[in-house]
Amino acid sequence: SPQRACDTVYHPRVAQPALLYWQRTGDARLTKLFSAWMDTWVDAAARTERGKPAGIIPTAIHWPDGRIGGLGPDWWDPRNHGEYTLYLYPSAMDLMTHTLLLTHYMTGDARYLAPIRSMAGIRLKYLSAPPSTEPAAGTEAWCAARLGGLSSVLAKYRFLTGNTEFDEFLTREMSPYMRFRLHGDIDPLVSALRQNAEALRINFEGYTSEVRYTDRVLRFPALFGNDGILGRAVETIHTPDTSLLYSMVTGDPGDAGYFPLNAVRWLTPHREIAALVTESGKSRFAAELFNFGREKRPMAAEFYLLDPGNYQLTITAGQGRESERVETHEFVVKTRRMRVNFELPPRKLCTLQVRPR
Repeated sequence: SPQRACDTVYHPRVAQPALLYWQRTGDARLTKLFSAWMDTWVDAAARTERGKPAGIIPTAIHWPDGRIGGLGPDWWDPRNHGEYTLYLYPSAMDLMTHTLLLTHYMTGDARYLAPIRSMAGIRLKYLSAPPSTEPAAGTEAWCAARLGGLSSVLAKYRFLTGNTEFDEFLTREMSPYMRFRLHGDIDPLVSALRQNAEALRINFEGYTSEVRYTDRVLRFPALFGNDGILGRAVETIHTPDTSLLYSMVTGDPGDAGYFPLNAVRWLTPHREIAALVTESGKSRFAAELFNFGREKRPMAAEFYLLDPGNYQLTITAGQGRESERVETHEFVVKTRRMRVNFELPPRKLCTLQVRPR
């Protein structure tokens, strides 16, 4: 029906497998398709019709007229779904911002960064001088108050390019892993990992072996928090932060679902192994690895972000004067996925480094 005829910020979910395929392969047909799609959203973000502030991505664009929002009375409430709250601003805004960043990455065109830059500026302005009263719905300040999910996409841009333009923003809204990578501050990361360990000590079988619907398992501990099923919160039950674990073993500072920046995939059984990515980019990679087993551990790594070229992988065991080089490989990156095999000695902290040769 005309009421539901909208493109929305949720629709990258429909194309998620194709977006990942595009990212991994660079398929030219998908470059043409997704670039044209994102052109529409860049244009919509810049427009100011129906009272929408310039630089704000709307949650819906009506079809076929291109009207900002849906057929509802307000641009920020398109009323295009039976569960109307689903598309209330900001809805699934992070899906769209990550797709815009992916399109910039695949095309090199800076125009796809424009909505991200404008919304980051609006959010930073709001954080620097919050209004004393609740802003009117649909205004710039009202939008800014609801843009708390930008740090993931800005962190990906920072790690991918090394550009520091969003550092002031990231300083205000920074995850423990981001703080470790950008400033070398490991204490917040260690503290967050301790909290994860405590969370996983409760109902471990539920997280690891019982057949449950995974996202519901991870949501379950919230029932024992404030306003849960009991009269007061249970302090010993916490929700594990799986995003933190994903970041430290892959080097991706943000979400895994859209434009994943996992620099590496460790090809090895998941028991008795620890990994912490300490550096990732287009030409360099580093990680700390620990094999808890009693024997050498054959394994491999697939690298996803390295530019084409000649590289050397070095594994060093131990630290300081007692460190020793245990393995070196030279390899050539020709595609977006490169696999290298190696071995880890038992029970020694190892550093794996990849450098241009």
